[in-house]
Amino acid sequence: MADIAEKAQQQQEGQKTFLGILIATPFHFLGVMFGSLLAAIVIEWICLYLFWPEAGWRHAQQMFEYELSWLSQELIHSVVIKEPGRTATWLAQRVYDWLMVKTGCWTASMP
Repeated sequence: MADIAEKAQQQQEGQKTFLGILIATPFHFLGVMFGSLLAAIVIEWICLYLFWPEAGWRHAQQMFEYELSWLSQELIHSVVIKEPGRTATWLAQRVYDWLMVKTGCWTASMP
């Protein structure tokens, strides 16, 4: 039994090569980013339900508009994109329109 556990441990140690780490790093990063996004959404829903029930979806909409204005004001320099603030705002609004308005999620949640 000890031989099997020892063999498994040696195989796990052997798989941690530089190439394996290099390939796995972007996936770990994306996992952390999507995990934090999911946690932020869950926390927003819990807070809307417990602390701001009177504000409801309007609070989320106000926060979205505030963050879009922050993006357009703070992102002014980029090597890749000519106008990063405007591009980020445009992209966020298009994703919002596609995910919320065109799918019907937005109209279903409005009173």
